[in-house]
Amino acid sequence: HAIKYTIKRTIKDAIMHALERTIKRTIKHTVDHAIGQANKHAIKYTIEHAIEHVIEHAIEPAIKYTIKHAIKYTITHAIKYTIKRTIKDAIMHALERTIKRTIKHTVDHAIGQANKHAIKYTI
Repeated sequence: HAIKYTIKRTIKDAIMHALERTIKRTIKHTVDHAIGQANKHAIKYTIEHAIEHVIEHAIEPAIKYTIKHAIKYTITHAIKYTIKRTIKDAIMHALERTIKRTIKHTVDHAIGQANKHAIKYTI
């Protein structure tokens, strides 16, 4: 009876011990896996969120500012250049006309004076 009981008890203890270790290991693996998955998702979410944040708060404003600045600079530069060019053209045109008129008047006056003297001389 004692031997029978001892064998039964030993087998029961061995099974319980094995089950206990298996259960502990299974729980540990399950918890580790859960933590691993949670970390994986947390890291993925953090990276995605960080990328969205960078796009929203850094890249988009930079692009907007760059485009805005480029347009502003281009328009300002074009207006300045056009005004400069227009003033230059207007001055050149006015000078050209004035020079032409002055030359014409000078030539006409010289011809008139020459004709006057020629007529006077002839008479």
